[in-house]
Amino acid sequence: VLFRSYQLFPIFEREGISTLAIDFRSHGGSDAASVTQEELLSDPDQLIHDVRAGLDFLEAQDSIVADNRIGVMGLSVGANMAVVANHMANSDEEWGVRTTVSLSPRLSAITSLAGTEELDLASGLYVAADDEQPQADDCVALEGMTGMPTNSQLVSQTNGAHGLELLESSNDVREGTVSWFSDWL
Repeated sequence: VLFRSYQLFPIFEREGISTLAIDFRSHGGSDAASVTQEELLSDPDQLIHDVRAGLDFLEAQDSIVADNRIGVMGLSVGANMAVVANHMANSDEEWGVRTTVSLSPRLSAITSLAGTEELDLASGLYVAADDEQPQADDCVALEGMTGMPTNSQLVSQTNGAHGLELLESSNDVREGTVSWFSDWL
């Protein structure tokens, strides 16, 4: 994993939560996708396969990972895909996702990546900087669409921090993320 998630992994480990970090195609240290970046970020038949591959890997770890205790967390594009995974889990039991955390999600991208504007969401935490638009408004909208438990957290004094920058700049976001998974997994 090439992103600076080192700040979060030890907190998860302290709480007894195992983690798997993936890079989407054409992101981080992953190989380039065979499609354009625009298609990768908007076509509902692209990144969903990257998420599914991660879930398939976890399901294969049945002696280590309880299939009823899988959560998905994403930042930026990953936040959008975490919400799509939430939607898929409510539409298809094979997805096995119990809860999600999304940092800087964007509703228009989520509906594009889900292939529908009729999202079926359960159990999600949505986080954005309070001065990051449209993500801050989208967090509140997503909370309103999500079954219980749900929450949106708008973080102030971050100068519009987005995704990883928000995670790194706010101890409240890091601790809140871990608490969410500890409470709901």
